[in-house]
Amino acid sequence: MVDPTAPQPTVRPRRPWLAGLLAALTAGLGHLYLGRWRAAAGIPVVVFCGTASIIIVVLLAGGSSLLALGLAGIVFVSLYLLQIVAAVQIAKRSPTEFVPRVFNRWTAYLLWFLVVQVVASLPAVGLRANVIELFEIPSDSMQPTLEPGDFVAIPKIGPNARTPLAVGDLAVFEYPPDPRLNYIKRIAGLPDDTVSVHGNRLAIQGSVSSARCNQPTVMVTDRYGRDQAADCWLETRSDGASWPVFVARAQARGPGADFGPTVVAQDQLLMFGDYRTNSSDSRVWGTVRTDQVLGRPDQIVFSLSRREGPRWDRIGTPLQPR
Repeated sequence: MVDPTAPQPTVRPRRPWLAGLLAALTAGLGHLYLGRWRAAAGIPVVVFCGTASIIIVVLLAGGSSLLALGLAGIVFVSLYLLQIVAAVQIAKRSPTEFVPRVFNRWTAYLLWFLVVQVVASLPAVGLRANVIELFEIPSDSMQPTLEPGDFVAIPKIGPNARTPLAVGDLAVFEYPPDPRLNYIKRIAGLPDDTVSVHGNRLAIQGSVSSARCNQPTVMVTDRYGRDQAADCWLETRSDGASWPVFVARAQARGPGADFGPTVVAQDQLLMFGDYRTNSSDSRVWGTVRTDQVLGRPDQIVFSLSRREGPRWDRIGTPLQPR
């Protein structure tokens, strides 16, 4: 028999707009608000691990970093929106006599928010360490291939990550004087290569030659917005793959214009910037160990200029010599 004088539990109907807002704030929080803690616990795992799985599958299948990140972005947005819509719909069907549970309080919601942030960070950390890593280009030392504000990704798994290093490949590596920093340069010499530079132009006997571009004179803009005239040279491997380099006329006879000949030691690499007269590279701080190479970017995945804003035309630009 129910004692009519006993305190009755507070009845608080679930509001659809609040369920949607909480779900938008953090994956699964809307379902927690609705009293469905099991669904709330599974939603972050599905959203974040599902997104990570897409990246892994695409890279293992030989897809590009841009394709992997693009598809993962679509999957993430779709799953995130789906759990928001689901929370709203469930709230609309909830009985008006809903009795809050012990976890239907703001302290539990705050704790849930913090826990989900940790859950979300685990796949992100794992992806960055073992699958794919993003880098922003801060300097103009790799013009014309890369410009300040370009974002590149290096796949660490899949067939594209397993191909042997070659002269001319762009590579991200730990900066030898300070391994906490990451640099991106072009491989200018493999172990046992005899490398020389004359007038800022690379030469490797039997492997790389240099000739003027069809447009030998160009205007180069540095990261400070200053323009200067430069000569364009095309360096070509024996297999026909090539890449352009710039030599600013005002600095053409500066330090580093002539280098070598030098024989690259075992397990070492020479790394040069494409903007030869505006690059701190192996001509200054020496070689890079092969185990310091983090990977090779395949495409520009985004580009943002301080003056121009997003540069949509640069997205998808292939980076390795062809």
